[in-house]
Amino acid sequence: MRVGIRGKLVAVSLLVIAVIGLTSGAVLESRLRDELTSRLEDTTRREVETARAAVSRLDPADVAAFTRLADTLGQAHRDADIAIIARDGRLLGHSAGAKGPDGRFDLSAPDMADALRQGVGVTRRRDGDERVDTLFVSAAYPNATTPRGVVRYALRLSEVASAVDVFRTLMAFAVLIGLVTATFMSGVAGALVTRTLRTFAGNAVSLVRGERSEEAPLISTQDMGQLAGSLSLVSKELQAAVGELAGERDRLQTILECMGEAVVTFDDDDRITLANSAAEHLLGLQADHRGQPLLDVVPLPALGEAAVRTRAGESATIEFEVPHPPHRRVVAHAAPLKTVGGAVVVMHDITEVRKLERMRRDFVANVSHELRTPIAVIRANTETLLRGALEEDGPHRHRFVDGIHRNADRLNQLIADLLDLSKIEAGQYKLSEESLDLDESAETVLDSLEAKAQNRGVRLASEIGDDIFVRADPTALEQILTNYVDNAIKYAPRDGNVVIRAATIDDKVRIEVQDDGPGLLLKHRKRVFERFYRVDKGRARDVGGTGLGLSICKHLAESMGGRVGCDAAPERGSVFWVELPLGSALEDEASVTPGDSIPVDEAIPDAAHGLDRTARPTELLA
Repeated sequence: MRVGIRGKLVAVSLLVIAVIGLTSGAVLESRLRDELTSRLEDTTRREVETARAAVSRLDPADVAAFTRLADTLGQAHRDADIAIIARDGRLLGHSAGAKGPDGRFDLSAPDMADALRQGVGVTRRRDGDERVDTLFVSAAYPNATTPRGVVRYALRLSEVASAVDVFRTLMAFAVLIGLVTATFMSGVAGALVTRTLRTFAGNAVSLVRGERSEEAPLISTQDMGQLAGSLSLVSKELQAAVGELAGERDRLQTILECMGEAVVTFDDDDRITLANSAAEHLLGLQADHRGQPLLDVVPLPALGEAAVRTRAGESATIEFEVPHPPHRRVVAHAAPLKTVGGAVVVMHDITEVRKLERMRRDFVANVSHELRTPIAVIRANTETLLRGALEEDGPHRHRFVDGIHRNADRLNQLIADLLDLSKIEAGQYKLSEESLDLDESAETVLDSLEAKAQNRGVRLASEIGDDIFVRADPTALEQILTNYVDNAIKYAPRDGNVVIRAATIDDKVRIEVQDDGPGLLLKHRKRVFERFYRVDKGRARDVGGTGLGLSICKHLAESMGGRVGCDAAPERGSVFWVELPLGSALEDEASVTPGDSIPVDEAIPDAAHGLDRTARPTELLA
């Protein structure tokens, strides 16, 4: 059960009064008891001195005289038990109730021991189950120098106990009256105060909820006018501050959500306090990530190391790989939040940057490697001719010149392929797409390569049926097929076969070039369309080629909305294929007139075909 503020005020008032009453009563009772006991002690001391003088005058042999004196003294002080005790502990005389056990006393009691040493001894104690203390006052007679015995008064402090009981009764009555009065007064005061406080509380709740306008007065009580004015001022300032903070919060939230970088904040206990959408996507955070331990949600030791460094007040820059697919490379900058505690981590996805850096390194290395061989041959042949072979007659001079010519052609072809590849990736390779009869295009390619195939003993064949039309640029399609067939001729065995076939698949045409050569392993088929990738570097240079032909085919196909690939032949050899959009023999020729060009960037959406135009070969060569 909840107690209101009025009940709390009354309870506090009663508690204060009760504590003060009990404390003061205990102090006053103690002082009253000590004062009454001190007065009785002084009175008893004087009586004991008088009794000692009377006992000193008695004849030690007259035992009856001791008894008579004790009775007389006992009648004069009825609350005291009086005993006259010899030096050996024998009881010489006593009043009623003062007799010791077996008629003897133990003179080692504190009061009697002090009396024998210094003349008078006083002590106070409570024996057994008695509720009242007993005051013992003893005096040695005739004196402390040559004591013959002790006169002992045992005075029960009944008067003191009675006086204390009366005081307790009065004190309890006074405290009760005070509590009743305080209850009534606290109730009245509490009613007045709580009514005002309820008004203030209601106004404060309205202020927090934003239900009160700045012009509306909060309260106008005469007793709390100053407080009411202060609260009115606070309400205006608070409303302005809340509005400003709300605007800042909305701006900050909008900025965080629009940021491409992932942002995560966590507290001193490494629990996530904020994560924007980019962080949720990059790290794969669930919806209930807020308040969860960072390393439980994202088990990355690198982030744990960054958290340790930020707790030490340091900034940290780390690079790591996100463990879950798709695996991304991330660089993170962590900095401590000194005011509120914890840290903020800003993460950048550098997967593509690292990929481009690797591509650039590979490209430069491959180009350098490809250029080194023809340049070395040209230089060696030139030096040989300059050293005297130029004047010699015979086949050697022609062989050197022929080597220079062949490697110069190879350099020229390599540079031409690099320029073509650069134009394609830069979107500067103009394409004029139209519906083409695939059979005619294939026959043109086979006719151009027939002589080369005959020289190598390879048979060429086309199994493309009639009425298969493909939408493509004529030159680009011819370049793709020429490259496929030329490679097949180079790697096919003598008396081998190279076959072109095609089939329609939905809205695509799949064109295949199959040979019966040695074939390619799966690991090579995955990378054969990369720049300068060679399965057998020695054999590739022997048969010619720059290593860029298949890469150019891939980019040309993607620029026309298609794709390329390589599969293993059913029995032996490889199947290189390209898929291009399906054309139509009835297509209106006016839709694409001769000479029109379609920019690659407009014809083929990058995201749909995976064509990355962020890196240009001209940049890689730099």
